[in-house]
Amino acid sequence: MKKMRLLTALAAAAVLLILSACGPIYSVVSKASEGIREFKVVEGDLSMLKPQGRLLVYGPFDKTEQAYYIAKGEDAAQFAASFARTGFQKSELYIEKNFAQLKHTAQQMRGSDAARIKKDYGLEAEPDTILFGTLVERGPVTVVPFRAVFLTTYRLEFFDVASGASTVVEVQVKMRYEEIIPNIVEEIVRRAGHAAGQ
Repeated sequence: MKKMRLLTALAAAAVLLILSACGPIYSVVSKASEGIREFKVVEGDLSMLKPQGRLLVYGPFDKTEQAYYIAKGEDAAQFAASFARTGFQKSELYIEKNFAQLKHTAQQMRGSDAARIKKDYGLEAEPDTILFGTLVERGPVTVVPFRAVFLTTYRLEFFDVASGASTVVEVQVKMRYEEIIPNIVEEIVRRAGHAAGQ
């Protein structure tokens, strides 16, 4: 009887040991699946983004029913800050405070020249390019232990103020929230540099 209890206890301990090891293994496997899952230029050419150009990021980004804001305007603010940190372009942020006017203001910007945009929206400089964004999808993917990543998809339109032409990028990422936008911007800069032959 004692032998049976000892064997049962050893078997239970072995099972617990195996299960406790699964967490780190699962975490390593999950980390390997994180990153930029899809990046495609659906219109235009990223070479239109010139080094040291002036980028205006317009927010809050629009969103679909499959997405939600962490905070309204946060995505646009992070894109502006991330572009500034790269040193690739000088960036400025404009947030439309009246959300009902979001699309109307965007349309006005598209129909104005750089000097008018600077004056009308109190900017520091005339923009070469405006970034209009749409949050297509955002969903939390919880990973154990102690790690939460998000599956997020953006549609990003880089609008050239002088020509009126646009370059549109769709990018899907799976990673921790604070890593998402810096990684997307880094990839945009890398591809724009490559496209421009730098």
